[in-house]
Amino acid sequence: SEMCIRDRYPLDGKFSVAVVSTYEVDEPLDVVFQAAELLPDVDFYVTGDERKASADLLAQKPDNCHLTGYLTYDEYVGLLRGVDAVMDLTTRDHTLLMGGYEAVSFGVPLITSDWPVLRDYFSLGTVHVPNSVDGVYEGVRRTMRDEALLREEMPRLNEKLVREYRTKVDRLRGMLKENGANGQMGKWAGGLR
Repeated sequence: SEMCIRDRYPLDGKFSVAVVSTYEVDEPLDVVFQAAELLPDVDFYVTGDERKASADLLAQKPDNCHLTGYLTYDEYVGLLRGVDAVMDLTTRDHTLLMGGYEAVSFGVPLITSDWPVLRDYFSLGTVHVPNSVDGVYEGVRRTMRDEALLREEMPRLNEKLVREYRTKVDRLRGMLKENGANGQMGKWAGGLR
């Protein structure tokens, strides 16, 4: 019979990290693979379609990095909900990461790149790392050590982000009213929650 993984992705019980990836150039996956090799007691689940990856990159993949291939939405949610941490890295400054939002919404500790915008935005429940082998290694070790605390902080971060979003929407509504925006623009603002 077909296994239903709507609720959970099959993990094998070791400390597990979902690496959110689309195999784009700003993702330092070579660094992740090299750090993973130094962390044999951790399982890394790298999302995305690995056919986009170079043969060079794939040749560096250690055994504890599992390429999930393309996942359905249910499988992806099951993976992110089931792991001990979510990792989403970028070599680009001024980039807000979807995987970061997803970690927050599922209450899972996040490991992300140490850029000011990411440090400012993901200010709780998150370990910020340099995009280096040492940085990723230390970040995973710290997450393993502080997992309970990071997990506790995530709902607080979620509340903070929701509050900030509402404030911005209210401010935008106020500006639109002041400027006498009507018609389409007024309707659009009315649709913002």
